[in-house]
Amino acid sequence: MIPREMRHYFPEMEIDVAEIDPEIPPIATQYMGFETDDKLKVHVEDGRIFIKKRLRHNPPEPKYDMVILDAFNGDYIPFHLMTREFLEEVKGVLADDGVVVANVFSSNRLFDAEFRTFVEVFGRAQAYFGEESTNVMLAAPGSAGPILSMRDAMEKARAVRQDRKIAFNLVEVAQRLAPKAEPEADAMVLTDDRAPVNWLKDQDSGTR
Repeated sequence: MIPREMRHYFPEMEIDVAEIDPEIPPIATQYMGFETDDKLKVHVEDGRIFIKKRLRHNPPEPKYDMVILDAFNGDYIPFHLMTREFLEEVKGVLADDGVVVANVFSSNRLFDAEFRTFVEVFGRAQAYFGEESTNVMLAAPGSAGPILSMRDAMEKARAVRQDRKIAFNLVEVAQRLAPKAEPEADAMVLTDDRAPVNWLKDQDSGTR
């Protein structure tokens, strides 16, 4: 589990987890060694609702250095967590030098649209492609955050692994970066008012 591992390797980090299913936290505690404490809190609610509540603070404090989007319903990401409007809300709670990381699929026709939507909202986004899976990690920095070259990514990964004594090979993960990856030029931007099923129907019928 991502929160458990983050808590282990970065014990000083304050972590909020938004989980819509109330049965997941107790299962994770009983079977996966997951524990909450004063720095790791679980909020049982939809991720978008959680972000909206944060935005009610003016300004939202504290802003997050990292936002990880890892929401799946089977092999599908809930649509309301993919749109331009949602990512704009996420951008509102992100520190200027922070980063948004999303776990998405490259194997479906929505990937380029998701990639394009990230670029539309954040201005920049990079992709790390899984070697043995169809998963892709999209990383979008805040306005003051850097875009990484392969060398940058590997050097940072090597330094973090050494400093935090990370058990897995973080450098191999960094090597999955595709610095020149871009969404297809004609990819659509996902919005709240047009679900992917509508877009796919248009694609099948030959319209744009």
